Amino acid sequence: MMTPEAVHYGHAAPLHQARARVLATADAAHPERFVRRPPAPKPLPTAVWINPPESTQEATQSTTRLGVSESLTGSALRFLL
Repeated sequence: MMTPEAVHYGHAAPLHQARARVLATADAAHPERFVRRPPAPKPLPTAVWINPPESTQEATQSTTRLGVSESLTGSALRFLL
């Protein structure tokens, strides 16, 4: 599990690699604990939200109600949401 901050600021990939190293070390030290397969960290999330919108349409409508142009995209829109 990654925090929204780690994903937002680009720390997710290094944290994921560090977790993989820790799990590999644990497997090497105690192979009897991992009999089915070597442990691996969960896949990286594609999006992380503190308060996710119910739908993309709802997110667009809420920014429009605030008087924000619908032409905003990318990081500016994510910042406003």
